[in-house]
Amino acid sequence: MRGRNRETLVLLELAIVLLVFAVFAAGCLRIFAAAREIARESNDLHRAAEWAQSAAECFKALGGDPKETASFLRLEDDGKGNYTAWRNSDWQTSDSENGAYLLRVDADDGRAQISVARDGEILISLEAWVALYGN
Repeated sequence: MRGRNRETLVLLELAIVLLVFAVFAAGCLRIFAAAREIARESNDLHRAAEWAQSAAECFKALGGDPKETASFLRLEDDGKGNYTAWRNSDWQTSDSENGAYLLRVDADDGRAQISVARDGEILISLEAWVALYGN
């Protein structure tokens, strides 16, 4: 009888230890999932900043000419001075149907407002301008 009580106690202790490990493992999985989401958001912000900065530097290098900038960057013109380009979720060039990220360049008189958005939420926005000298 004495041996049976011991076996029961050992099995109970083992079950408790396994339960504790399972709880800790579940907590670790939640932490890893949160860290992965933070890393994805950080990567998106970094790539959006690079894309916007590249567009701003092209705008400045081309003398603030929005049409030349749009041609160089292969941006679509809506006819109102707004230029756009799309990238998919892997940051590859895409069309508006498959696009996840939108670069928008609103240019006028040597100034350009450049923004990158994901699902309507602006990730980064910056302004670029060049000095225009009259004759």
